[in-house]
Amino acid sequence: MIAAQQVLPEALTCINEALPKLSAEESWSLGEGFRVRGDIFAMIGDLTSARADYDQAYALGWDAEPGNAVLLFETGDLDGALAALDRALQGTSWFHRQRRGNLLVNAACIAARGGRSDQASIYLKEIDAQLERWRQPATQALIAETKAALCRPGDPNGNRLLLLARQLWTSAGVDYHAARVRLQIASALLRSGDVSGAKVEITAAERSARHLGSRRLEEEAATLRNGFSRECQSIVDGSGQELNL
Repeated sequence: MIAAQQVLPEALTCINEALPKLSAEESWSLGEGFRVRGDIFAMIGDLTSARADYDQAYALGWDAEPGNAVLLFETGDLDGALAALDRALQGTSWFHRQRRGNLLVNAACIAARGGRSDQASIYLKEIDAQLERWRQPATQALIAETKAALCRPGDPNGNRLLLLARQLWTSAGVDYHAARVRLQIASALLRSGDVSGAKVEITAAERSARHLGSRRLEEEAATLRNGFSRECQSIVDGSGQELNL
């Protein structure tokens, strides 16, 4: 999460400088270093390097979740992603106990986005039962994203929840995830025909992506902007046809 608050190339430089020093420490610290670097690579958009670092973390006996699961989901392996998080949730080390809320909310979000609403509800139920333990803005943001994904298409509450998630990420100073959610909002607005609203979100996300050094977000924003341009053109074409009637 700390990496997501920094300019990504600078964060990558810092972790690259730290890894040789960590090799002299206990294996868990080196494993954690590879996990964090994997997250940075994933946010930048170098998914091959992210996968290699997550694998290295596991090879050192460490746990690469939830970043590994998010990468699995985003590359099409929903079952593998949820299985990885379920294994992590069975862990009893201090790492697993300390990060249980983060693991649960990521599992809920992945399940919801993957169409597994019943499974998402199970994870959310445990979170809701101990909500006082997990009041961090990042956790609350992911809860809002999960609930947005559980909304039916066209339900205005979905957009409200995404706006809440964006605000929570912004308040936590996590610009990467705030920009990521902006692109989700833009996509939803485009589907509903709110072209001007989508343009605002895309432009803001592009600005953050350039500042952070995330070519991944830049590419996703460019894809949405192309959709935005096509939508604008269809509106212009439709207006022209009406004038010719």
